[in-house]
Amino acid sequence: MGIDRSSLITISRRRIERLAVCLALASLLCLSCIGCKPVVLEVRITEELLEPTPVILSPGAPVFEQETAQSQGYGALFIEDMTIPDDTEMLPGQPFTKTWRMRNTGWTIWRDNVRLELQCCDLMGSSGSVQVGPVSMGEEIDISIEMIAPMEPGWYIGYWQLCTEDGLFGPEIWVSIWVDGMSAKEPRGESSGPAI
Repeated sequence: MGIDRSSLITISRRRIERLAVCLALASLLCLSCIGCKPVVLEVRITEELLEPTPVILSPGAPVFEQETAQSQGYGALFIEDMTIPDDTEMLPGQPFTKTWRMRNTGWTIWRDNVRLELQCCDLMGSSGSVQVGPVSMGEEIDISIEMIAPMEPGWYIGYWQLCTEDGLFGPEIWVSIWVDGMSAKEPRGESSGPAI
């Protein structure tokens, strides 16, 4: 089985030299302790260590990119929920539109590469992604997503976040609803069966 070089980390000569210096300093500090005997520390850097040492990352391990969306000047602030407050009650299969108001707080324009994407939990009938840009610096925008309440009663939540092809930015926002098993014609809090 071959090794994917994109999943390798190399240990440079400079890192080896820094490690040797740290070990030497640790030895000198030990000499200052009362009752410590002198310690002779010998560090040998072999040619094998000077060569790049492959470290195989486990499957699913995160790969950190040097440049992220935030480092490129993207920033966002959540202003308010325009529709569907947290834990809004819904009927099974009820369509609804969730709208958040956000502000571009970064120092770059949100172009058409900026999207709002689901990061966790329930899709609630949505596509899981919606284009947001373009949005100028300091401008506020209402971001809406068409959704459908699940058919099964219960509590549902979906976490969303703005992103570009270089990563996520801004706060995590969410939509949460309660799906009630009763039909619209049933009075809430009362039994729909015959009286005894």
